[in-house]
Amino acid sequence: MNHILKCLFIIIGTLIGAGFASGQEILIFFNRYGPNGFYGMILSGVLFGLVIFITLYIIDKKNIKKYDELIFNNKVLKCAFEVFLFICFCIMVAGCGAFFKQQFKLPFWLGSVMCSLICYGIFSCKYKGLETINTLLVPFIIIGVFVLGSGEYEPAMISN
Repeated sequence: MNHILKCLFIIIGTLIGAGFASGQEILIFFNRYGPNGFYGMILSGVLFGLVIFITLYIIDKKNIKKYDELIFNNKVLKCAFEVFLFICFCIMVAGCGAFFKQQFKLPFWLGSVMCSLICYGIFSCKYKGLETINTLLVPFIIIGVFVLGSGEYEPAMISN
């Protein structure tokens, strides 16, 4: 599998797989604005794609090999990114704990610990771990999105 496809899978897995851009969240956020929400959804998708494209373009043109080179060895920027990533990680762990509590009636802390251990295993493999897990799971996520999006699926009523 070529490097572009692997990179694409990691981006999709990070955004959609983590639940930050799942269909339910998009529906809840943009649906409240009626028909104009559709334009907001398209605009945010284009902007997201543009940021990803520009980042990858800079990496390619400047032949960047390390994360520090991308952020120009700026300690403040690096700290800001690390705080942001830590907050996102905490949100993901909390969401996993809530999911296991709701779906399986397990204690919140148990779902959070399980998620943390799985993440530790993936992160300890560095880039190869992210590449492997996303290469395996993202095709199933894409198929699921198409199956649910093309069928007679009716989302649950959303109250404001």
